[in-house]
Formats: sequence, structure tokens, C-alpha cells
Amino acid sequence: MNTAGINLQRWLIIAIVGGIVAAGIWAFSADKPARVSQVEIAIRHIDEQRAELGVRETDHEGREYFYEADGPDLDLSLIDRPRSLYSEAIVLSNDKHNAPSKVRITMRSLSDSEVKLGLRSIRSSGAWDSTRFPRDEPITMSELRSQEWTYLSSLPVRVLYHQPLVDGVRLLLYIAAAFGVLFALIWIVWRRWLS
Repeated sequence: MNTAGINLQRWLIIAIVGGIVAAGIWAFSADKPARVSQVEIAIRHIDEQRAELGVRETDHEGREYFYEADGPDLDLSLIDRPRSLYSEAIVLSNDKHNAPSKVRITMRSLSDSEVKLGLRSIRSSGAWDSTRFPRDEPITMSELRSQEWTYLSSLPVRVLYHQPLVDGVRLLLYIAAAFGVLFALIWIVWRRWLS
């Protein structure tokens, strides 16, 4: 093979490797876009010492959604109540292009008769963030006994959006890396023991 053909192959390999490296840098450094929703904790009377909980979400376009928490309810009659109780995860509004955005309501006991409510949101890593409280004061008796939903001050929650192109490139790079490792192992075994 002549020198021109060898140089062409070399430049082609350099271009392919450079393209893969550039695609990897772009795909793994690209931040997922996020929108901020405002989430309010809601509370409504069940009986003398119990109330059900929920959240009202207002997304970045001003649309409102309401979700009732599956449980547990806020219950001041519990004996030996733990310092913190958490509701089941509540999935906020999202479409097929969004990462799952979830929140939990925290019931933090200040005393046997005083509880304040807070909100935990899920991070992009899948771990739960620490609780944030819309106010320091405990829930009042008027809020606990309200027959209608009563809303606390809103807290911002970041809703992440998937990028199909970035996710697709990342998947292809993972597959290419797996094949690269497999090829390297086969080549080492062949050169060392089979040739």
C-alpha cells in the first residue's frame, strides 16, 4: 500500500476518534434544561386532631395541578410520634420528555401538639434533598380544622427535562465503550495465548 493511502487511513482514524471524543465531551457536559415550578403544601381537616395533606403545583407556564398525598395523614393524636414523618412520594406534572419530578411532605414534630410542614424534592441523581420549610411556625389549629384546603407559602422545585439527542448520544457512547473494552480483552488474550 502506498504512503498516500496509509496517511489517508491515519487521518480517517484520527478524525473518527476525535469525533467520538468531541461527542463524548458534548454529551456528558451538557446540562439538562430545567424549569421551576412553585409547589404549595395543602392541609384539610379530617377530625379533631387529624388532617389530610396534598400539594398544589404551579408550573413555569402558570398551569395549576393538585395532588393529594397517599399518606400518612397529619395526626397529632399519635403516641410516641417520630420526630419526622414523610408522605409517600408525589409525582409532579411531567410529560414524556421530563425526568420524574417528585416531592414528599415532611411532618416535623416540635412537641406533642405542634408540627410544622416542609417539602423534600428529588434530585437529578435520584436522591432526596433535605427538607425545606415554607415557614418556621407550626401548623395552627385554624389550619388543622379548616374544612377547605389551606395552602402554605410556595417553595420552588426544579423540574428537569430530558434531551433525547443527548441521551441517545450518551447511550451510543456507553455501547461503544463496552464493545471497545470487549475488543481489547479479546485482542490481549489472542496476542498473549493464542498467537
